[in-house]
Amino acid sequence: KVFQSKIHSYRDLPLRIGELGTVYRYERGGTLHGMLRVRGFTQDDSHIFCSWQQAQEEIGKVFDLALEFLGVFGYTEPSIYLSTRPQKRLGSDELWDKAEEALRTALGIREVPYKIDEGGGVFYAPKIDIKVHDAIGREWQGATVQIDLNLPERFDVTFVNDKGERERAVMIHRVLFGSLERFVGEEVASRRLPRPSRRAGRRLAQPREGSAAAQGELHARRRR
Repeated sequence: KVFQSKIHSYRDLPLRIGELGTVYRYERGGTLHGMLRVRGFTQDDSHIFCSWQQAQEEIGKVFDLALEFLGVFGYTEPSIYLSTRPQKRLGSDELWDKAEEALRTALGIREVPYKIDEGGGVFYAPKIDIKVHDAIGREWQGATVQIDLNLPERFDVTFVNDKGERERAVMIHRVLFGSLERFVGEEVASRRLPRPSRRAGRRLAQPREGSAAAQGELHARRRR
C-alpha cells in the first residue's frame, strides 16, 4: 500500500522500502528451540520495487550486501541455495522461469558455489537462501532474497514505463538477519558469549534465624 499511495514512474525505480517487523508463526511445540526457533520474532524486512530489467542487478546487490554483512560476524563460508518452484504454487510458468533465471544469473555472475534446492521455494516465490552454521555444524536460515510472484498481481502493483504505459512491477523481498532472535541465538551458541549472571533484577537475601527485623523486611519485599 505504501508503493501504491501514489503513481510511480520508471524514473522512481528501484524503490526500496524497509522496516523491522514482528512476525508470528504457530510452530509446533516439539520444534521450539530456545531463541533459534520461536513463535514470535523480528525481521529486518525490506521490499524492493523495480522492473524486470533491473531485477537481476538488484538481486546481486542484496546478495553482495548479505555476504558482507555476515562476514562482519565471522560467517565467511555460508551455504548458498537456489530454491526453485514447488509443485503447489501461484503464478504462471513464464513468471517462474523469469524469476528463477534472474536469481540464477545473479549467482552465476559472482561465480559462487551454490546448491539447487529443487521445490524448496515458497508457493509464491523462488529464492536464494544463505544459511550459516553453528558450533556443531547445524545449518540455520540467515539472509534470503525472493521474487514475489503473487502480491504484484494480486494488488495490481504497477508503474508507468518509458512508453507512458502501465507495467507490472517486480517485488523483491529480502532480509539480512532473517530472525533477529535466531541470529542472536546463533551468536551465543557459536561463540559461547557470556550469559546474564542472574535472571531477576532484584536479589533476595536470606535473613538469619531469629531476626525479626530481617524477616519483616523480607516479607515486605515479597509483597512489592
